[in-house]
Parts: sequence; structure tokens; C-alpha cells
Amino acid sequence: WMTCVSLGIILSISRKEEQVKEQLANQEKKQEEFKRILEKQQELNYSQNLKKIAKKQKVKKYVCLTLTTKDKIGLRQNSLKGLSKEIIKIRAIKFDINFNIESVFSSLVRPVDLTVESDFEKKYGITQTDLKNAKVFVQVMKQFLRWIKNDDVEIYCWSLVDYQQLYDETCVKASDSIQFFDLYKKFIDLQLSLCNTIEANKNITLDDALKLFHLKDKYIVSKPCNMKIAYILKKMLHQEFYKFEM
Repeated sequence: WMTCVSLGIILSISRKEEQVKEQLANQEKKQEEFKRILEKQQELNYSQNLKKIAKKQKVKKYVCLTLTTKDKIGLRQNSLKGLSKEIIKIRAIKFDINFNIESVFSSLVRPVDLTVESDFEKKYGITQTDLKNAKVFVQVMKQFLRWIKNDDVEIYCWSLVDYQQLYDETCVKASDSIQFFDLYKKFIDLQLSLCNTIEANKNITLDDALKLFHLKDKYIVSKPCNMKIAYILKKMLHQEFYKFEM
């Protein structure tokens, strides 16, 4: 009888030990599962934080801009506060940091002086009717600002002629548009930058700059000025200079 009792006690203790072991094993499994869930959540949080940081950090972009202007011929010389020309077209190309084209901005601009010369359409491919139907300077510049968005951009033009025309025309037609003047602070004269870099003793033309960087093949020569400016800028940033004679 005592032997049976002892055996029963031993079996009871063994079952309890097994239960304890099973409970411990279950706890370990739960801890491992909780650890995996926690690690996944941490990875997700890390990924989301990276995306938030990426959104906050602005990656620099390049904008190459050119203008088309017409002479003022139908208004009195002292009208428009001394402007001798008016912008009739703004064209710009936005590139990412690797010089892939992101988007293109192109818009005609309605001038105050709608008088055109006899060869105007042949010269520019633009009719007087096209100009009459175009938006005015302030409207186009607001569109241009929306196109820039909040990107961290550098705006390149060849020589200060285009920059000066935009600035002067803004002073005459939109002097209270502070956002336009803020935008002009982002302008860089690529011609001047190149002249300073190679210590040229005179201004370099766009064609001369293409020669400097061995960019005179038919494919590039046929491209619009915006693209030519972009090719030169890319070469300058990569410091790919060649022997050149003016």
C-alpha cells in the first residue's frame, strides 16, 4: 500500500514537472513570438522614419531656362518704363541630380505691345494671334512658380541677359510680387561661372562652350538652348575640361 502511495506521489510530481516545463516552453514561444513582432514593428517604424526624413530633405534639382523676346515697336519709346523688349515665351527644363529630365515648362506670354514685324512669324514660328491668346506675364510667372513647386532648385541661364529681362519686366509689370524676386535669387549665370572657372579674359559664347566640352556633334547642336546649357552644366560639375583655344 505504501509503495502505491509513493508511486502515486512520484507520478504526481513528474506530471507537475512536465506541466512546469510545458508552461516554460509556452512562455519561451510567446516571448520569441513577441520578440519577432517587436522587431517587425521596429523595422516598420525605421522604414517609416526614413521615408519621413526623405520627404523633409530636399534633393537639389537643376533648371535650365531660356527666353524669347520681341522688340517694342508699336508703343512710345517712354512707355513701359523704358523696357525695349518684352518676353513672349518662357521655356525651362527641370533635371534631377543625375540630369534626367523631370519635366518641361513652356508658355507663350502676351506682351503689352502686340505689334509685330512682317517677318515675325517666320522668325519665331509664333503668330500675332498666338500672342493675343496667350496669358499675361504675371499669370505665366505664377504658373512657373507652381511648376518649380518647393523644390530646392538652381536656375541656370546663359549670360545675365535673360535674368535681367525677367527682373526688369517684373519691376514694370509685377513690382509687388515678392515671390518672383525671391525666385530670381536662385538664378546662376552659367556663362560667367565658366569664364571664372577657366579664367577666360573675355565672354565665352554658347557655341564656344560646346567646343570646349567636345559637344559639337549634330545631335547636341540640333537641341534647344536649354539642353545645350544642361550638357555644359553637367560637364562643368564633373570637371570634364579639355584643351580649348578661343
